Amino acid sequence: MSDFSYEFSRLCLCDLDDLVALEKICFPHAWTEQQFWLCLKQKQYYIFGLKKRGELATYMSFFNVADEMEILKLAVHPAHRRKGLGKRLLGLVLQNCIEMGIEQAYLEVRRSNTSGPCSVHRIWFYSNRHQERVLSRQQGGRLNSFLRP
Repeated sequence: MSDFSYEFSRLCLCDLDDLVALEKICFPHAWTEQQFWLCLKQKQYYIFGLKKRGELATYMSFFNVADEMEILKLAVHPAHRRKGLGKRLLGLVLQNCIEMGIEQAYLEVRRSNTSGPCSVHRIWFYSNRHQERVLSRQQGGRLNSFLRP
């Protein structure tokens, strides 16, 4: 990604309107405001995003239980696609997960997702190899990842 003017942050209830708007643009069966609200109230639920000039460009949500995470959604606004934002966000989130002590990561891709699986697969394994190198240097550990069909 040649444009590094995106701000990375953990999203919260104050970002609810932006999340719901992006969700509706990206997914045919979008979560409602209430569903996001209920999840954001749980301490095991995380949403990280990249914003440009205050506008939410992409977000990734996941649940964390013990030393595991399960990625629930990765959404990129159509105007920001094909810029490497999904890969960048995934890498930043995985780095945070390592710092949180998360050792296992799971991702499930729907069969109906015809545009995403190849991209997600490429992003996932690129990021995982990068994170393994980071861990090997910093902590002598490993981040295990699995893709479920």
